[in-house]
Amino acid sequence: FVSRNSFIMTAMYGPGFCRASSMAFFAIAHNLAQVATVTFLGDIIMRFGQLLISALCGLICWYVLDNDPKYQFGGEKELSAFWFPVLLCMILAFILARSVLAIYDVAVDTILLSYCQDRKRLDLRGKIPTEDELKSSQRFNTFIEKNKMTDEEFNNQQTAYSIH
Repeated sequence: FVSRNSFIMTAMYGPGFCRASSMAFFAIAHNLAQVATVTFLGDIIMRFGQLLISALCGLICWYVLDNDPKYQFGGEKELSAFWFPVLLCMILAFILARSVLAIYDVAVDTILLSYCQDRKRLDLRGKIPTEDELKSSQRFNTFIEKNKMTDEEFNNQQTAYSIH
């Protein structure tokens, strides 16, 4: 668990593995409730996803074998029992679903660590500014005044960038 998060921190910030391990550990430790919740829900989603994918693949395999005449009694590739090919299909689907959903799990961990780091940076900066504080700040007002445009200017800009 720590090594995967260390690799994520290395990809995000570029420190060495030991420094990234320390950063990942403290990011997780400071946001333990969020990490536990997301990890728990992610594991449930992954397990249900694996079971759903393997069950659907098993049903599709059974449907194809049951409705194709060449697998029926007297057919060119007659099967005495459908259970072995269906079970094999379900096992392979479970393995593939586990591999594909592992990518989903790494993506969720990456987003979670990004959230933890963003929260840490906002805490270090002080407090998160409210919308009223942003609107009253001088930089925000200067930005709005500098980039203000009329509806006619906006429409002209849209037609200039449109592809004909």
